[in-house]
Amino acid sequence: MGERSEDLIGSDILARFGGNAKIFQMALGHFLPEATRLLDQLTGAIDTQDANAALADLHTLKGVSSTIGAVTMAQMAATLEETEKHSQGLHIAMSDIQALRQLAISSNQALQALADSSA
Repeated sequence: MGERSEDLIGSDILARFGGNAKIFQMALGHFLPEATRLLDQLTGAIDTQDANAALADLHTLKGVSSTIGAVTMAQMAATLEETEKHSQGLHIAMSDIQALRQLAISSNQALQALADSSA
């Protein structure tokens, strides 16, 4: 996706963690595995056409991304969640899932660089 690191993550993210780089690093260590798990669950919900599960997965993904500072990913999850809330049936494409997976990786890299520079 060609986003710059500055566009992928929140600029005030360390403040959210009280300026404590160690706590931020611990939280960041859980981000990519949790995002991957949620995206796998979302893929399963799409495969079984389980709209309620898909909405729950998108909502949780939005929250996890927002909390860690992956703002572009949180915005995409929020947009997909809103679209799904107001439509009949599931309209999430596998390309959306792939884009979210790439955002998770890119955001994690940008956040890790921030954590490394703050340590």
